[in-house]
Amino acid sequence: MRQFVTSASSFYKRMDTWISLGRPQNIRRSLLLMLLITYKHHTRFSALIVGMLGILLAYMLVTILNNLADRKVDKLNKRKENLLLYIKDYKHEARTAFLCLGFIFCINILFVAGWLPKLLLLVLVMLGWAYSDKRISIQSRGLWATALLAACYVAIPYIIVATGAEVDLLVVRALVLCLFASSLLLAKDYKDEYGDRIVGKRTPLVRYGQNVTTLLAVVLCTLGFGLSLWLLDLYSSIIFYFIGISFLVCVVVIHRHRGSGAVLKALASVLFLGIVYISG
Repeated sequence: MRQFVTSASSFYKRMDTWISLGRPQNIRRSLLLMLLITYKHHTRFSALIVGMLGILLAYMLVTILNNLADRKVDKLNKRKENLLLYIKDYKHEARTAFLCLGFIFCINILFVAGWLPKLLLLVLVMLGWAYSDKRISIQSRGLWATALLAACYVAIPYIIVATGAEVDLLVVRALVLCLFASSLLLAKDYKDEYGDRIVGKRTPLVRYGQNVTTLLAVVLCTLGFGLSLWLLDLYSSIIFYFIGISFLVCVVVIHRHRGSGAVLKALASVLFLGIVYISG
């Protein structure tokens, strides 16, 4: 009995480590987006649960790959959330976690309804691999990295639960949401600027500096706002003007404060979810 308890406790600790390596807390905004769109589009609850689990597992898989690729820069930036910095045999631990979570992900794929959501989940994992892989390293390719993150965090989760809409409208909405999200995602580079410069990551911040990065964020947000008014017929929605302009102000202030301010970022996230609900 004691041996069984010891084995169970050891397995629980390993599972806890694997889950922590995947940092599932960072995907919460995407899951909230899926909940909102499900409520608005009356998607089946079972499809939502399976889709959310697929997104969560896919994100954890690509985060483990990213933790491996960014181990050097995370050490320079003193990023405590990368647990691979504190594990002696980190490659073996990362490989084991990836295989176990990958096995669960493959089982989950079987229960996902429709070919498009299945394909998108696989595309998400492939994009995550391309983002971190040293031979491709999209994360070092400026705005391409921001666009990829927006697609993974926003477009793919949105399309998975909104498959009942017309394809052209679905694409336009996903594009609009990606533009809004990209303006906020650009701010994530401030906390890693020191290490990014040393290892040669060519993020927009490293390439152009804070002022141009802020301007890029304003342009992306304005494009999203303009396309929403033009293509989604939201020009008569007063509340959309209020939320959209408030979001733009938040984005500018966040960039001027170099990505700091937890309350302001939380407010921007809430406003973004408001944009999701109105335009989605």
